[in-house]
This record gives sequence, structure tokens and C-alpha cells, in this order.
Amino acid sequence: MFRALRPLLFSFLLLWLVGPLAGGIPAGDYAGIAGLTGDALKGRLHDIIQGHTQLPYNSSSQTDTRDALKRLEQDPENAANVLLFHIGRSDPKTQFGQANGWDHEPLWPRSDGVADTPAETDLSNLRVTDRDVNNARASKYFDFSDPAAVDYRSPAHAEAPGNTSDFDSGEPLDTYKGDVARSLFCLDVRYEGGGTEPDLRLTDNRALITNSGMYLGLLSTLMAWHALDPVDAAKRQRNDRICSDFQSNRSPFIDHPEWVAAVYAPVPEWSGQTAATAAGVMCFAASRTGRSRGGD
Repeated sequence: MFRALRPLLFSFLLLWLVGPLAGGIPAGDYAGIAGLTGDALKGRLHDIIQGHTQLPYNSSSQTDTRDALKRLEQDPENAANVLLFHIGRSDPKTQFGQANGWDHEPLWPRSDGVADTPAETDLSNLRVTDRDVNNARASKYFDFSDPAAVDYRSPAHAEAPGNTSDFDSGEPLDTYKGDVARSLFCLDVRYEGGGTEPDLRLTDNRALITNSGMYLGLLSTLMAWHALDPVDAAKRQRNDRICSDFQSNRSPFIDHPEWVAAVYAPVPEWSGQTAATAAGVMCFAASRTGRSRGGD
């Protein structure tokens, strides 16, 4: 199993050697991190990013998540529009909530432990999406789509070319895969339970995702997507603006992509899957090789 993971782990090692990407990281923001890995690193990152400033979901008198997303996702070529996640279409800001307009989509679904918690309004979780595309995804988790699986669809929705889905999971375009992965890594670290906060957890165990609240995945796939779609200037800029303009916290996995491997690798064995299958997904090359999940 370890040998099979080497190609992906090598990608993370390159990120580590290159070092953190430049951005607006406040001095001393990640003090006490040196030398930590695994649960120790995850716990320290949680301590750093918890307790963020929370926006109301909807408000007529305060800056709310809708206002924030209009600024975070503004089309750089048309200030009156936002760019829709998953599909890249530019829609007028005024079409929020309309039948043919856009909405805010929680990448970690409300039904998986997020509803009525601070994670519901966390800008690391929310994206601007076409309402119909959002509704079509529902609460499916993220994974490479299997053409042999029940209810395989390509495209996942008529308005989402290039996106695919099957009966239990969805796969976005490559250009959005890393965004999805790093958002979910951030939420997994940020929300560890206590008070009104959920204990969100990433896993490869499909049974936990399907039958238990607060679990999402697939972890192995998300690690692969993180390597496939690296952090770029636009992703860093969004992270900086979330911190400076709205929440006073930021995603550590955008600031330091190498910490994904430091926290999560090696990935646990998939529940009910063979080592060869898990290795294939981790290395992407075998990720679409007719693995039927119709009987899972």
C-alpha cells in the first residue's frame, strides 16, 4: 500500500521543498507549528483558526454571506457579476435567489452536520453556484465518478458541462477539484465539536458518510484532487480576503499546501475496497477504471 502511494506523496514532498506560497499571511500566524505532524499538527491548526468572526446567513441590516460572496466571487472582468463555482459562468449579482439565478452552496452539506452551526455560514464552506446545479448535487459527497455505477451522469446537470455524478457522489471539473479539497480539509480541522460547533470528519468509509452525520469524503480522493489542482494566485487572494474582510481566520492548507500530507498521509485503507483500488485513486491514473459501486 505504501509503495502505491509514493507518486502522490512525492507531489506533496515537492510542495514541502518549494515552501509556502506567498500571500498575505500575518506574521506569527502559525507559531508553534514547526516539527508537528498528524493529530498534533491538526490540533495546533484548530487552535489557530477556531473562533472566527461569524456572518449571518441572511440579513437586511448586516453584512451577510450573500454580501461576502458577491465580493469574494466577483467576476474580474465585470464587477456587476459573480463567477459561478463548478461551471465558471458569469451571472449578474442581482440574480441571487431567483429561479434562474445563483445561490450559496455549502460544499460540506447542511445535512452532514452543518445545519444551524457556525460551519453553515463559514466562507471556507460556501461558494456561489447555479441554483439548479446546486439542487442536483443535493448532499452527495465528492469522489471520482464511476461510469459503471448506478445513475451515472455526464454531465451531472445540463448547466454543468464537464461535471459528472453517480448515485452517491459528484465530481467537479479539474479546475475546481483543489478548491473543493482544501475547503473540506479546512472545515475538518476547524470544527472539532464543543458548544454549538459540529465535529466534522473526513473519511474513506462510505458507510459512515451515508449513515452518520458529520462525515464526508472521500479523503483519498480529496488528497488526490489537492495535488491535481494546486493553489494559485486567485485561490490565495480569496483566502486573504476571507481573513482580512470578514472572518479573521484563514485556510492553512492554502497558505501551506504541504500540510495536507503532514496531517493526513498516509491515508487509511478504504472501507470495503482493495488496496489496489485505493492506490489507483491516490495516483489518479487508475481512478476511472470501471470500479462498480452499485452494490455498496
